[in-house]
Amino acid sequence: MINGQNTTKKINGGVAFVLAFAIFNFVGIICSLIVSAVGLEKSTLYYVISGLVSSVSFLIVILYFSYANRVNPLRISNVNKCSWIYFLLAIIIAIGMFFGFGFANGLLIGWLESLGLNFPKDEPRVATLTQLIVYGVIFAILPAILEESFFRGVMLNGIKGKPIFVTLSISICFALYHGSLAQFIYQFVFGFMLTLLAVKAKSALPSIVAHFTNNLGILILDYLKIEVNLLDLRMIISGMVLIISVAVLLLCKSSVKTDQQDSRLGGENIKNFWLPFGLLGVLFCAFVVIVSLF
Repeated sequence: MINGQNTTKKINGGVAFVLAFAIFNFVGIICSLIVSAVGLEKSTLYYVISGLVSSVSFLIVILYFSYANRVNPLRISNVNKCSWIYFLLAIIIAIGMFFGFGFANGLLIGWLESLGLNFPKDEPRVATLTQLIVYGVIFAILPAILEESFFRGVMLNGIKGKPIFVTLSISICFALYHGSLAQFIYQFVFGFMLTLLAVKAKSALPSIVAHFTNNLGILILDYLKIEVNLLDLRMIISGMVLIISVAVLLLCKSSVKTDQQDSRLGGENIKNFWLPFGLLGVLFCAFVVIVSLF
């Protein structure tokens, strides 16, 4: 909760993060063993199962905290009505991230490989319309709804403190949860913008739209075999200008107004978020990221 009133039991965002990470890895290991046993690696079904594991993990945690606190899942997920301006900003964020920071992943991959480190290139390729539809559901619709409901819902409800510190804390967790050092910069900036958007909108709905637009756009470009030069300096500058402009707009308290009351649930202060559970979750994620490089 940020500057809100407690209306129910406190939610600890650190506990939620550790729980989601634990479920994701436990279920993921089991599914990987099964998939390997039946020889389905790199198949469409393999990618579908891999994508579902993450979404199901978030869903379990959302439902658990909803039940434990006797609160409607939509409320604990921060799914509230908000001004249309935030949805416009969400689209701008998605576009700005792709063109302004899309180059970061490739540069980090090259740097890691130059150091002799392994980088998992386990990404689905969209070759058919059927795959586009299936992957659109698995990698665009479900992650947008469930990841945002978790990070910009349960976790945002589970921390109270100054908005900038809350935003940075969730952004770090969001970036590390994706388990890739090569994607860390992109995911951190994206997570920062999505959390900042949710804080200002008092709703996770705009961040869901931004997340969906980002993921679906990448899948469509892959399906259409459209190559975008993400190293084009003009493109990078234009994208960064968009992101910085939106960030400044959102950081200005009087920039975007809303008449909606802050209805977030009571959360633990930021110190209790980090000690010990938030820190434990971050260390676990960092360990997984580092191990994957060798």
